[in-house]
Amino acid sequence: MRRNNLLSIALGACMSLISSLAFSQTANVQVIHNCADPAADTVDIYVNGNLALDNFAFRTATPFLQLPSGVTLNIGVAPKNSTSVADTIKSFAVGPLTTDSNYIVVASGVVANGFAANPNSLSTSFTLKVITDAVTAGSGQNVSLGVFHGATDAPGVDVKVTNGPALVTNIEYGSFAGYLSVPATWYPISIYPTGANTAVANYVADLSGLSGGAAVVIASGFLNPSANNNGPAFGLFAVLTDGTVIELPAQTFANVQIAHNCAAPAADSVDVYLDGVKAIPNFKFRTATPFIPILASVNHSVAVAPANSSSVAQAIATFNNINLTANQNYIVVASGVVGSGFASNPSGLNTGFDLKVIANAETAAATSGKVDLAIFHGSTDAPAVSVAAEGGSTLVQGLHYGSSTSYLSLPANNYTLDIQDSSQMTVLARYIADVSGIADSAGVVYASGFL
Repeated sequence: MRRNNLLSIALGACMSLISSLAFSQTANVQVIHNCADPAADTVDIYVNGNLALDNFAFRTATPFLQLPSGVTLNIGVAPKNSTSVADTIKSFAVGPLTTDSNYIVVASGVVANGFAANPNSLSTSFTLKVITDAVTAGSGQNVSLGVFHGATDAPGVDVKVTNGPALVTNIEYGSFAGYLSVPATWYPISIYPTGANTAVANYVADLSGLSGGAAVVIASGFLNPSANNNGPAFGLFAVLTDGTVIELPAQTFANVQIAHNCAAPAADSVDVYLDGVKAIPNFKFRTATPFIPILASVNHSVAVAPANSSSVAQAIATFNNINLTANQNYIVVASGVVGSGFASNPSGLNTGFDLKVIANAETAAATSGKVDLAIFHGSTDAPAVSVAAEGGSTLVQGLHYGSSTSYLSLPANNYTLDIQDSSQMTVLARYIADVSGIADSAGVVYASGFL
């Protein structure tokens, strides 16, 4: 998690103010700068005439600070590098605050002219939005997550888990949706105009490191910067209780093909679960999916269960922390054996059930008119092999179980291939590979089953 460098400056000034005040009753207050007006990109904040936050930058926040309760606080906002409270451009009376209560104060709206009107006809003038009953911790291992709509030119929105249930419905600019208690994991989040069926933006909220904590997700910036003095673009930002501000990344995807090459009879047909949801039911040996998009840059869990399973709890193998790179192609091969009674690998390699990943997979030939083929050794009881064209050159040498080659770019012809034991150079098998009809394609040739 990254902390804005300016935050340390702001905190130092604020702590200086607090140490100079003598009060016995306090409330806890976090201040967030979410005014996207370029003219207020950085401001000075005064509390009761004293400089509290010096050069307080847009999209930064303080931690929860102790401020006096039982009295009204006069909060003034001045341009950055101001010389005194006399430079204040706008003042707000906040309070009196309740002793030992938690508040979040969000600087919102715009200061100058030239900004788009709010679609719901709400005032977008610069103001301080006060969230009362703020939460600073989660319940047990869960995360307390609040949502604040701070984008002046955005309509009311629904916030949903992508392809899932609504988290917040019809939240309009300047409103706070309250807190949800959710498990500490990552969530794909989609933003919809209220009542619409098409999302306008998709993000990932990774809360996996926030177990027992709390955060507020803030809609920030402008949907149309060109209509708003070229101000910052719309985004979602999570503000943690310690003042850390994290931009939620947009959803990105990798393309993944899954091949079932586990020859163990007990796994002839399986169910594949992705993040606890059954993704491929009754997935049969020697079949494969097409390339499918899977969310990138998050830790996925893949579980394999017997066919016709009722839940992921029946999984016979689970693989966690599978993290894919955006815009990359992968082939995932279910390999090895399940159970006992199988011959050892001649090279002493582990043949336990596993997912073998081929990165940088190709979906088409790199050169027009050719065929790009990679070779994957998936036969647990076979030795390291070489592949040679009959009467021609060796294409692959010393390929061990569980390994794959890089792609070979071949003319789209008919080939006779010899599979040889690499140690003895004896022919184990001979095959015909007729690729004359798949020019411009790419694929993987699998060694499959038992020798």
